[in-house]
Amino acid sequence: MGREERIIRTYFGGKAASGTYQKIINQIRPHDCYIEPFLGGGSILLSKKPAHISIGVEIDPAIYAKWNSKLRHLTIPCLTIQHGDAFEFLRNFNYSQYGRVCVYLDPPYPHDSRKSKHRYAHELTDEEHRELLLLIQTLPQNVDVLISTYPNLMYAEALLNWHCIRFQSQTRKGLAWEMLYMNYHSVDDLHDTSYAGQDYRDRERIKKKVVRWVEKYRQMPSEERSAIFQALCQIENVDQNTVPLTSTDKNTDVCSDISPKQLNLFV
Repeated sequence: MGREERIIRTYFGGKAASGTYQKIINQIRPHDCYIEPFLGGGSILLSKKPAHISIGVEIDPAIYAKWNSKLRHLTIPCLTIQHGDAFEFLRNFNYSQYGRVCVYLDPPYPHDSRKSKHRYAHELTDEEHRELLLLIQTLPQNVDVLISTYPNLMYAEALLNWHCIRFQSQTRKGLAWEMLYMNYHSVDDLHDTSYAGQDYRDRERIKKKVVRWVEKYRQMPSEERSAIFQALCQIENVDQNTVPLTSTDKNTDVCSDISPKQLNLFV
């Protein structure tokens, strides 16, 4: 999994499964500060390109202790792990001091959306889920928010105006539909392009292509390189104004056009 070794070998509800963390990271825009308020196994934090500042918040003292014991072995710069409550952190953090902020939330999913009977040491009640959904909609404009869940009406209705993708993820109970809601509608630039592609084979194809093209570019005369660079910049400027809202990944669907009731089809 990703750039760093797992802190927790197996974590219920974690995002370490192949094809899961890659799809989430492929929706994360450039940012200066990265925050995971429900840290758990921290698969996204450990797999993505580090931000200038990274913060994990974990309420479970046992999980926090595991992270604290491994911090010195990680190569993530300016990483802070806090023992505390996600709600309190989200309310009190000074977002304005950290430039572009990305908050990824992976809370315990609503009980009625889960097939497994496993329970976390610190669960969320339905009322707490509703409180969380209201809270993340009040965060400042410089904050990108992403939140994962299984299909459920509570999230679909509360985040009706948010962008959403759905994809299948491997769990202990087999394949399950994952929903990823975002408070932005276009990903015109990625924070981390390492996982670009539809699946493992496609990612490897892209990586090899990048290596070939970079090598060709290096061998070009400086004038030719400059001309190509300027042309590419012009293409990027045009594309950023015409980014489609539909996914090109055959295994990932945009679900913003799905009514809340239709979500039952994916449970």
